[in-house]
Amino acid sequence: TVILISPNGGEKIPSGSMYTIKWGAPPEAVKFTLEYSLNNGSSWVLIASNVTGTSYEWKVPTPTANKTKCFVRVTGYDASGVQVGVTDKSNAVFKIEVVKIISPNGGEELKSGTAYNIIWEANGTQSPISKVILYYYYNPPGETPKYKTIKTFTWNPGSYKWTVPSATVAYTSKVKIVLKSAAGTSLGVDISDGYFNISP
Repeated sequence: TVILISPNGGEKIPSGSMYTIKWGAPPEAVKFTLEYSLNNGSSWVLIASNVTGTSYEWKVPTPTANKTKCFVRVTGYDASGVQVGVTDKSNAVFKIEVVKIISPNGGEELKSGTAYNIIWEANGTQSPISKVILYYYYNPPGETPKYKTIKTFTWNPGSYKWTVPSATVAYTSKVKIVLKSAAGTSLGVDISDGYFNISP
């Protein structure tokens, strides 16, 4: 039967990048159809058909948000166009990342009034990035939690030296980043994977 080798689950693949899909196949399978899903297999999109060999350079799509439930599947056919064995897909989901908060990403201890370098990585987007907006989660005890703007950029610097806001009591927070096009549409969003602490 045809067996998909990669991506096979757990990968974090940058949007817009080139990724080598690999598979194994018996000798009678000479042509292949490749597809991908961004929604846990609910729907599939054709990557290529009539592919020969056992690898293919895939131009990874550029969704408008990080996709965490992605699959690739491969189907083999013999010289007469008859399917060989069963279709095989990734054993587990992989992720396509449009933008990623590198730090703070959870567990850090940030002291109010100090400088902290927020770092992020933006990958391929559907249109050019015209605006980058950074937020932090304002979450002191007894207050209404909300996201407050840290900084808005008209370009993508990839990092920002943030003066940690003052705090009278310690609280947990996250950083959020939003990428926008010139038309104001969202091109990608990410939030720290876990909470960090802001302390007085």
